[in-house]
Amino acid sequence: MFAFGPVDWVDYGATGTALDGASEQELTIRSPADSLAEATAPTFVIEGDQQANLDTFEPLRKAAGKAPVRFLAARGHNHFSDLAPATELIASRLVREAEGGPAFALAEADLAAAR
Repeated sequence: MFAFGPVDWVDYGATGTALDGASEQELTIRSPADSLAEATAPTFVIEGDQQANLDTFEPLRKAAGKAPVRFLAARGHNHFSDLAPATELIASRLVREAEGGPAFALAEADLAAAR
């Protein structure tokens, strides 16, 4: 599983969406920190290091506990510039693994090099 641009708790303020005026329960079920510890599949949380959302890594790490969750900062990227190159990199590595290649792996250096 791959998650880009993390937040720990859903609190966007006014969004012009159904989340405006949502109940506390509704916001809680959309907040990753509330359920991240239940993850059983390997999960990669990715954010550019030029973005404020990077500060959510620490609370999310604590929330994940022993779940198989890795947090990767895409050096030199922001919230948007990491999406296309990281998605292409991830897809190519998953295809390579599916075709009998090496097991999927992803590191911060890979994300920084993806341009």
